[in-house]
This record gives sequence, structure tokens and C-alpha cells, in this order.
Amino acid sequence: MESNIFPWLFFLFAIFALVVGVLCAMSAARKTRQTMRTLAERLGLSIVQPEPVLGFIAQSPTVEGLRRGKYLRIHTFSTGSGKSRKTWAAVSARTRGRSLAFTLESQGIGSKIKEMFGVKEITVGDRLFDEAWFVRAEPAEFFRIALIPELRERLMAGRTAGLKGVFRCEQGEVRYAEVGGFADPGKVERYLLAADLCCDLADVADVAGA
Repeated sequence: MESNIFPWLFFLFAIFALVVGVLCAMSAARKTRQTMRTLAERLGLSIVQPEPVLGFIAQSPTVEGLRRGKYLRIHTFSTGSGKSRKTWAAVSARTRGRSLAFTLESQGIGSKIKEMFGVKEITVGDRLFDEAWFVRAEPAEFFRIALIPELRERLMAGRTAGLKGVFRCEQGEVRYAEVGGFADPGKVERYLLAADLCCDLADVADVAGA
């Protein structure tokens, strides 16, 4: 009798797990749409809903448009595959110049490992800022000078507010990204800050390319 029941129990458990997975995905999608709507409204941008994959698999919406004269885009992207696949939440601002490349990330284990392998960081002589941010740039001297006190203060305020991801400038774009999607409504305030910081840093990139 037990051997006859087990396959049914396994089947019912599989159905239950599938239903729970679908419900969780639907809840996450609903929260993502709400987060994106809030960001769009508060930044004065538009929501764009991509076409479904294969005609029925919904994709996460994007928020995009002009802010402070910059084309701004808030979206998700993925890296890796299988178990190593990661989803990232990102906000980016286009730049006119392409001569500046930089990375700003939180000091931590990752930055210590980079230093061990000879990666050189930029320091500006501001102890609190230098202890908080691991900075690399090319050209380095220009970016060191560009990190004026007002910009450092805004970056520190962003870090205090929870911005622990990476700011990166390359190929005509400044982007901030951190692991995870936009289902967490707590990301609204952080990404409002990140959006304006991307615009600030894009202004620096524009000056470098002038």
C-alpha cells in the first residue's frame, strides 16, 4: 500500500511546489511593476514594457527618459548561467564623452583581493571617503581632481542610504548596479539617489570628453 501511495504523494508535492513557485513569481512581478511605477513617477520618466518572450513570458519593465539632460534608464540584466546566474538591478545615464573610464565600489573583501593582485586605487586625501570607496579610473589624475568635496559628499550620503553596489563608467555610459531585482520596494529611495548620482558622474564624463 505504501509503495502505491508514494508516487501520488511525490506528484502532489511537485504540483504544490509548482503552484507556490508560480504564485511567488507573480507576486514578485507585481511588486516589481509597482516599484518601477513609483520610480517613473518620482523621476519624471516613462515605463516601457518589453514584448513577452515567445509571446507569453513577461519581461520586467524598464523606466527611461530624459533627466537633467541625460538619457536615464532603469532596468534589470543577468550575468552567468545555471546556478551562477545572477540578476542585477541597474540605473544608467548616457554620456557624450567616451574618454573617461572609472569604477567606484565599496571597500571590502573584494577590493582587498584586487589590491593583492596589484590593482591600484585612487585616493583623494579624504579619510572617510577613501575608507569607504575603492576607486579606479583612467585617466586617474583627472578623476581624482573631479571628485570634488560636493560630489564626495553626495556619494557618501548614497552609501549611508544603502548604496553598496558598483558605479561604473565605460562605453559612453555611467551605470550603478547591485544584485537583485526591483521586487523590493525599499529600493525606491536608494535608486532615486543612484539615478541622480549617475547624472552627476555622467556630467564628469562629459567634461572629460569635451
